[in-house]
Amino acid sequence: MIKCNLLMICALTIPTLTHGEFNIVDNTGRPAYINAGYRNAHGYLICCGNDKNTDLKQKTLNLPDKDISILLSPSLHNNNPLKGKDYYFLNYDIFYILNGIRYKMPFTIPDARAIGTSIIYNDANISIFTLERYQNPVSNNNSKEFSSKVYIINKKNIGVYEPIFLYLNTTLESISDISLKFSKLDSVKYDKAKNAYSIVFEIQNAPEDFTTTGRVVYEKSPVQHSFTLIPAQNKPFIIKNYIEKRKDSKKIISTDDLYGLEYYFLKKK
Repeated sequence: MIKCNLLMICALTIPTLTHGEFNIVDNTGRPAYINAGYRNAHGYLICCGNDKNTDLKQKTLNLPDKDISILLSPSLHNNNPLKGKDYYFLNYDIFYILNGIRYKMPFTIPDARAIGTSIIYNDANISIFTLERYQNPVSNNNSKEFSSKVYIINKKNIGVYEPIFLYLNTTLESISDISLKFSKLDSVKYDKAKNAYSIVFEIQNAPEDFTTTGRVVYEKSPVQHSFTLIPAQNKPFIIKNYIEKRKDSKKIISTDDLYGLEYYFLKKK
């Protein structure tokens, strides 16, 4: 595990976007900037806290990119039956906003200790973004469950796919730890004649401590997940040609996409 400190980003709107999955900042009197740069994309991670006087506006994150934005909207609670009324925590509702119209993701992220999002691809037809979060455990220990999910949205019918094979989950000792394992978008190629996307993701295990150097050293032969994505009408996408293998290897590990992708449609909110 790698030690790092996370900035509490207190803004409703981020005026200037930089490249990097998370912008990690030590703001405890010794400011230090680290650009993690996992996905070469726009992304931020915010610390949530456990204060009953939390200013919810300061814990709201709206990440824009061209015609879309991802809104992380918190609500304050103290109804955990195991930790009692003195334990306050934030739940987050997630919204995908397209051309000013707000669509709610069909889940709430409970008891978040830190939460982040990255917009990793956005064109006229599709958006790809991620959600990362540290969730407090049910018990009173300091461990944190860290997870990362990828979401692909068909902008024409507001259908969403979650690639199951890109879901990452691990338990860390504390919020000061960050997982070495992460997904990285390697390439997206659009065939206009076929209206199809060829997408390649990598699952990286960073071999060096990028939180202290500010430089990510990638695996040379990571596991790759490649697939063809075709926007559809009665469902978000059709997936074809799924292959799991190591980069630059001809040996196929699997063609089983774990029943493809979980999909659903978003509703206006």
